[in-house]
Amino acid sequence: MTFSEWYLFRVLSVCALVAIVVAPPLSSSAQVSALVTLVFILGVPHGAFDPFIAKQRRVWSTFAGLIAFSLIYFLAALFVAIFWYFAPVICLVLFLIISAWHFGADWTLHPLARLFMGIFVIGLPSVFHGKDVAEVFSVLSGDQTSWIVQLLSFASLMSAGLILSLLLIKGRPVLSDKAFDVALLVASSAVFSPIVFFILYFCALHSPMHIRQTLSSLQERERRQALKFALVFSILTIILAAAAFIGVRLSSSADEAALRIVFVGLAALTVPHLILIDGYHLPQTGGRN
Repeated sequence: MTFSEWYLFRVLSVCALVAIVVAPPLSSSAQVSALVTLVFILGVPHGAFDPFIAKQRRVWSTFAGLIAFSLIYFLAALFVAIFWYFAPVICLVLFLIISAWHFGADWTLHPLARLFMGIFVIGLPSVFHGKDVAEVFSVLSGDQTSWIVQLLSFASLMSAGLILSLLLIKGRPVLSDKAFDVALLVASSAVFSPIVFFILYFCALHSPMHIRQTLSSLQERERRQALKFALVFSILTIILAAAAFIGVRLSSSADEAALRIVFVGLAALTVPHLILIDGYHLPQTGGRN
């Protein structure tokens, strides 16, 4: 069996679990710094393939079309960021729902089980570290978010029960080949802070999986083009994020500003990303993405 992001996730999770026994935990600032660094290295590129994927799906075919697509993509992300400013609690809830659906796709399940699995994944930190999750949510959307943590914890436990029921249905081996990975998820969410857990899942599994699926579906020449697109648009995204950080930093601490840029930024980029990946299915000129 060839190396995949599942092996990466397993190796890094086990190493991290061993390391926490023999080494002191990272400080809050160190965790935020690691989050920013790894999201920009691994998280941003997985969305930066979108312009090339759009080309494959015939959304655009000329340079003017690329500019138009990029502008619409940026305006969609900007709209989400502005909407978050005026309705932070609503946006946080919507972002969690969208994230559950998006992360659930990592497990190759039918739609209902996919949603359950996504809720289970994003809700696990709330089960074990509700106070820490509440602090992060407070930074993102204000103090009126404690009920979201409680609801998320309950939804995660309920989803775990539903997933277990699917596992036990005779003749439907749902997730039977991922039992070890589910156990690692639970162990990691119990031992690590929500930020470290997010780093492990998003940067060691979700993003590498999307990057691999995109590149493996392409021919060698197309792969080189896709990597060029990803590099250019990753750099542009990082520049915009840095500019936004400077603005947010004026009214908050560096760690709080970084958390807002990372998570609100991911929310803003996830909306056009999902519209393209899950909602736009014109015939493609290349492989499946």
